[in-house]
Parts: sequence; C-alpha cells; structure tokens
Amino acid sequence: MLPYLVRIRDELSIPMIYVSHDPGEVSAIADWVLVLEQGRVVQRGPADLLAS
Repeated sequence: MLPYLVRIRDELSIPMIYVSHDPGEVSAIADWVLVLEQGRVVQRGPADLLAS
C-alpha cells in the first residue's frame, strides 16, 4: 500500500495526512511530522530530524 501512496503523492503533488505507529513507514513517506502523546503535539518538524 505504501508504494501506491507514494506514487499518488508524487504524481498528483497533493498533500496527505498519514497516520502510523511505525517510524519506518513515516520516514518513507513524510516530509513533515507531528508526534502526538495523549492527543497533544509533543514534537513537530521535518521527518528526517524526528526519525531518531
């Protein structure tokens, strides 16, 4: 499913909201990330900086 979403994102140049608990998936698809804990934003920024 992930390759399909990446292709759609790239071909149509549209923003997406992708929700996942898997950091590997997120880093594969996202440019920008919000990290939530108990419904509150605890981190946000470029995906490559938050992947660690």
